[in-house]
Amino acid sequence: MESRREPGRTTLRSPRDAGRSELPRSLGSRLGRGAEKLGGWTYRFVRRHWLGIVNFHLLVFLAGALEAPLLLYLDPPWISKLVYGVYGFFCHQDPSRSFFLFGNQVAICSRCLAFYSAILIMGLLISRRDLRPLPAAWALVLAFPAAVDVTLQAVHLTESTNLLRTTTGLLLGTAVSLYLLPRAKSAVNGLGLDRTGV
Repeated sequence: MESRREPGRTTLRSPRDAGRSELPRSLGSRLGRGAEKLGGWTYRFVRRHWLGIVNFHLLVFLAGALEAPLLLYLDPPWISKLVYGVYGFFCHQDPSRSFFLFGNQVAICSRCLAFYSAILIMGLLISRRDLRPLPAAWALVLAFPAAVDVTLQAVHLTESTNLLRTTTGLLLGTAVSLYLLPRAKSAVNGLGLDRTGV
């Protein structure tokens, strides 16, 4: 038989149940507003400083690659092994294709070092000036020497030199950065941004 609640009587709840719905609701509301503000701030910050963030990470990456031989020279072996291991994900680290500092190999090869350096230099330049994007045809022209050099080495027709690898790496990095970064800068500047930043 179904029991009916009498009019005027309230259902009793234990102190443990009291506030179980009210507190999370208010807390959730505050957390939601905080997350929304943080999201808006993060969006505005990244939108305004995205190229600076890219340049900063490239600078840290290159500094780490150049710091690795110094760490090996100072002889904390576990740190240098860790650094070389991390950079091994980005480069083949062939000693014959790398520069040496303090008698130790730089953590990335000469072409990679030149490539990332060129992107950093162009990124710093583009952050200060509005440069026109490089047309695709010119980007391919600048990238072509690196493609030829890599192909000739891969099929063992000729062995490149570090000077040639550095030159082709600089040209390739310049092509990539001047093709992509001005377009990205223009696209980001064209985004709408209301007062809330969302």
